[in-house]
Amino acid sequence: MKIRVDQPSFAGAQISALLFGRTDYDRYQVGAARVYNLVALPEGPVTRRPGFPLVDFVKDQQRPAQIIDFAASLTDTYMLVLNAGVMRVYKGLALVLSGGAPYEVAHPWTDDQLDGLFWHQDQNLIYVAAGGKPRVIRRISDTNWTITDYTYDAGPVQPLNPDRNLTITASATTGAITLTASGSLFVPGHVGSVWRIDEADFRDPPPFVAGEVVVAASPLRRNRGRIYEAVGYIDASGVFQTGFPGGALWQGPTAPIHDDGDASSGQPGSVQGFFNAVWRYICDAAGYVRITGYTSPTQVSATVTRRLAPSLAAKPTSRWYAAAWSDARGWPNAVGIVDQTLAWTFGPEIYLTQQADTNSFLDIDAEDPAVSYRIKATDGRLVEIQWAYGAGVLIIGAAAGEWVLRGAQTYDRLTPTNVRNVPQDSKGSARQRPCFMNGGIVFIGFDRRMLGIARFNPETEQVEIRELTVNNRRLLATRARQVVYQRNPHGLLWVLLEDGTLAALTVKDEVDVLNAHIHAIPGWTVERLSAVEAEDGTRTELVAIARRVKGGTTQRAILRLAPYFEATAANTATGSNYLDISLAQTFPAPVVTISGLDHFEGEYVCVLADGSRQPDAQVSGGQIVLRQPARTVVIGQKIPWELALLPIEISGNQGSSKGQVKQALSVTTRVLESAGGRVQSGNAPSEQLVPVGVARPGTPIALTTGIMRTSIPRHSGNECTVIYSGDDPLPMTILSVTTEIEITNG
Repeated sequence: MKIRVDQPSFAGAQISALLFGRTDYDRYQVGAARVYNLVALPEGPVTRRPGFPLVDFVKDQQRPAQIIDFAASLTDTYMLVLNAGVMRVYKGLALVLSGGAPYEVAHPWTDDQLDGLFWHQDQNLIYVAAGGKPRVIRRISDTNWTITDYTYDAGPVQPLNPDRNLTITASATTGAITLTASGSLFVPGHVGSVWRIDEADFRDPPPFVAGEVVVAASPLRRNRGRIYEAVGYIDASGVFQTGFPGGALWQGPTAPIHDDGDASSGQPGSVQGFFNAVWRYICDAAGYVRITGYTSPTQVSATVTRRLAPSLAAKPTSRWYAAAWSDARGWPNAVGIVDQTLAWTFGPEIYLTQQADTNSFLDIDAEDPAVSYRIKATDGRLVEIQWAYGAGVLIIGAAAGEWVLRGAQTYDRLTPTNVRNVPQDSKGSARQRPCFMNGGIVFIGFDRRMLGIARFNPETEQVEIRELTVNNRRLLATRARQVVYQRNPHGLLWVLLEDGTLAALTVKDEVDVLNAHIHAIPGWTVERLSAVEAEDGTRTELVAIARRVKGGTTQRAILRLAPYFEATAANTATGSNYLDISLAQTFPAPVVTISGLDHFEGEYVCVLADGSRQPDAQVSGGQIVLRQPARTVVIGQKIPWELALLPIEISGNQGSSKGQVKQALSVTTRVLESAGGRVQSGNAPSEQLVPVGVARPGTPIALTTGIMRTSIPRHSGNECTVIYSGDDPLPMTILSVTTEIEITNG
């Protein structure tokens, strides 16, 4: 029996081998067994992945590198490459020079720390966490960038000291001081850390009470966590006067709440024989110090960063708070931004800055308090925060599940008194920087074999978490290392795998995964990905750092995915780039010698010149000689591609064809702007798909759009499969396939 089987699209792309028996599954009808170095487009076709042209080599190719993306706007973008202790700046994809040499800034991270960097941009600042001291990268101009410590003078700190017998005595309340502990407390790793020290007795000074007097001998009062001094009054003519007429001032009806300067507690002039006091802000009840030197377990030197309460001068207090971050305890490992505050994470702890000052963790400001919070699991397990990201609410990914940090109401500003953690799911997250996609946060699962997306639904006020790889769980069999979203032109979620290959998911706006496909740069291991907006704002550049070892020497290159090819009215291959590690050049006049190919020394490279194929050439002395002169050349290594269709099975009135002998007789392939390629059935010999023909030297290769019918050598078996493949540097887009098969009962 002969029959023709249509596959109208490849919208399902590569499906899991676990689904090969599910001929009833809707994606089976539009899926494939293997989609390699092909991109499944949202409309349904598959097209060749463009090449990865060479952008540059890193400064020291023997050492690892990291890419940090920076976008001041869609058309003002940078790529920061960290390698060998320096940061180089690329504006768009062009290396920024200063005085004719690459502009460089020394960076503080070790090679081992580069892989674990977390960063978040806030306008011209990039906040970076790496498990060491947090840093700030600042852009001032193209050739003026700085990398400095993230500085803070108030917190963050741990909870209040629980041991009332362990006290700290400060030698003074301002300036350079000595801290003396009543027992062993300090270690050398505390140097550089910030501690909070509170008054020992809340009765000194007494609280502000409206309607009572304050005398010159005891002019201090406290209110709302601040300490004020009565310094004078406003006379009847509205002029400030110092002193205490009659020995006392009136604590007027207006309580002091200011945090700077002076403010009166009532109207000018005398009231019942007293003048309303003018209160001068002295300090907060909570003071902060930065430890500057270690002397012994009981003594350190320090600098006061926020004045200590006057009552603390040479007086011990058990009300102190040790630093949350230090060389002794550790440093934050991730950073995010939510509701105009920075969110730093450290183990199960999260620290939110004030909104008005992202360098302050002052939590006693009633109007703009910072938040220090420790997430606790309901089952008692330690929560290991892997990442935090603001997307409507603060979403937190932990090793054992996902959480939301929120107030009593979803959109409430988080404060120390209303913050609470709400568990959302138990998928679990790996320690890896997530990416933002279509209003959601894409993260790698704890076992690195799953991708999830956490998305806040404003209608239900809930965070919805979905598994993106649920239909293709084997896609990440070699485990995901990094994920980035290439927004334009096709909405691709790229996944770097541990073996240095790539997987990609084509995703619709509503986070519906259309299909998956796999990619590799033969001979190279991809180590890093980044998505950087093109300077013209028309597309998102996918940038990679890839490595190979050649002759015992490591090569480490910066690459970028070439634009997707669309033929011009001439309908030729001119302008296409389907070569990896490629060099594309255009000259004013035809040339025969092409240089700049030192990285391919001794190797044969593929050549596309003026849109036509020339024979492969061997690189010698960093250059090749063309067979024919050309103005536009693309030189690089070939990219093999393959589309393997799923086994064809038929169900009808006579039952299923499973187990019956089948063979493909011919295939009818609809292509768009394509050339080259081959097609075969099973392991039978292949036939050319789209004939290229013999063009006159220098004549661009014409592309074909339409239906190609190919008779293929027969291969009989219980399964009938059709495989397309190729490696020519030419465009190929397959729209649909119709396979003519013969089924027998033998």
